[in-house]
Amino acid sequence: MSDLYEKTDFYRTLHMGLCAIPLGFWYSNWFSILGRMSKSPLEIAIIDTLIVPLVHALFLIPYHILHEQRVLNHNLTHSELWDEIMKLWTVDWLIYFPLQILNFSLVKSNAMRIVNVNIIDFIIDIFATLIINDGFDLWEEIEKKFR
Repeated sequence: MSDLYEKTDFYRTLHMGLCAIPLGFWYSNWFSILGRMSKSPLEIAIIDTLIVPLVHALFLIPYHILHEQRVLNHNLTHSELWDEIMKLWTVDWLIYFPLQILNFSLVKSNAMRIVNVNIIDFIIDIFATLIINDGFDLWEEIEKKFR
C-alpha cells in the first residue's frame, strides 16, 4: 500500500470516529423517547429506522465538512444524489432494521442499547462512506458474488 493511501485511510477513519461521537448523545435521548412511545420492539424498530436518514445526516454532513472540506459531492446530479440516498436507506432496512428489532427485544437497558446501536452504526457508516465517497453499489456487489 502506498503512504498516501495509508495516510488517507488513517484520516478517513479518524474523521469517521470523531463525527460518530455525537450519535451517542442522540441515542441516549432518542431511546428514552422511543421507550415511552411504544413497548413493541417491531414498532420501535420501524419508527427508529424511519428516522435513520436524519442520523445519517448528523454523521455525514460533519464528516464531509471535516474530511472533504465540503458538504456534498458537487458533481452529483439530483438523480445521482437521490440514488445514493436510496442506497443508504436500503442498507438501513437490510442491516439496521432487523438488528434493531433484536436490540429492542433482547436488551432492556438503554445504556446497552446505545452500545449495540453504535456498533451497528459504525458498520453502516463504513458502508455509507463507501457509497458516498467511492460509489459503492451494494446490489452490484451482491450480483458479482452470484455470477
